[in-house]
Amino acid sequence: MNIGWDMVDIPPHKDGTFEFVSRWLQAVATYPQGHRHVCYANAAFRRAVSLPDAEAFSWRIAGDWTGGYQLRREGFYLRHRAEIRQQIDVLVSVHRPPLVWNGKSIAIVLDCTRELFPMKRGVKAHLMTQARDYGARRAGRWLAISEWTRRDAARLRGYDLNRIRSAGIPLATLEDRPGTGPSLPASQSGGIDRPYAFYCSTVTPRKNHMRLIRAWMRAFPNREMLLVLAGRVLPGTPPEISAAIQQAETEGFVRSLGVVGDVERERLYAGADFVVYPSLCEGFGMPVLEALRHAKPVLTSSGTSTEEVGGAAVLLCVPASEDDLVDKLRQVAADESLKARLRAAIPGVLVRYSSENVARQLHSGIEFLASLQ
Repeated sequence: MNIGWDMVDIPPHKDGTFEFVSRWLQAVATYPQGHRHVCYANAAFRRAVSLPDAEAFSWRIAGDWTGGYQLRREGFYLRHRAEIRQQIDVLVSVHRPPLVWNGKSIAIVLDCTRELFPMKRGVKAHLMTQARDYGARRAGRWLAISEWTRRDAARLRGYDLNRIRSAGIPLATLEDRPGTGPSLPASQSGGIDRPYAFYCSTVTPRKNHMRLIRAWMRAFPNREMLLVLAGRVLPGTPPEISAAIQQAETEGFVRSLGVVGDVERERLYAGADFVVYPSLCEGFGMPVLEALRHAKPVLTSSGTSTEEVGGAAVLLCVPASEDDLVDKLRQVAADESLKARLRAAIPGVLVRYSSENVARQLHSGIEFLASLQ
């Protein structure tokens, strides 16, 4: 089968979508399993993604990452529609296929957070959401990044569960990431001089920072453990969340680093006593896999996809319960037998997210969805 990947409007800078998409492309390029993959992308995205040389993978460049890229994307597929129909059997797109595309297509579902955590949106954002919904429903075939998101898409968006398939995200090794070297103790970077837990996440209401900080101050009132935060504040985030982080930092409970680079992030994972990820809702939860790759105990949320991703290698908490967070924080910090049990389960979890296994899931799901009428 010839599979097209619609990446014209994927940004070249590092964010969750870029990371997820680039890992999928790396997986299918390494393990093509008889398929031919064609990536329709902007030139900046092509430069930013490192892929192994593979005869089964080729690029078609559609301009560069510039203003008005949504319209440029539609224009590219309009101009080259006949040619692309000859090159591929099915087009796989993040969120929705191009509105001008009338061939067979599959829409990728990253999460359903906007249904669970609606935010005020401007006219442009509203129109984009409506276009995505229309394009996805017109495709009538969906690929979800986790089984949890697959069920959410059926429950919250009304998608036909029989027309959705799920696939995980391959676990990148240090060597998979350009510019990343061996992990070093975080104390060698940033001057962290006491035991700490690491939370790597954007700052937005669903990431649960305020409840986590309150629970942290109760769990470790003597400041024997530090909470280290990394990640940017998303637009529209209520200012009281940033204020709570700043106040906790002033009082010595928290160290907030903002955006950190790949090497620094790896060092922070390597030096942490444990990792926390108590998000209220996730489509997948990549930081959980990042922590497990470093053999770190992880405290994460029940009732969302991180429960699925972490399996037996994570300790679960009720993210909406501050009391439960306090109890589980104390437990993961002090219980060495628990940490040993979690670490022992890590290899069995990570093997599910090898590039080969994920590529097999992807191909199986695409083959099934492409066969639907």
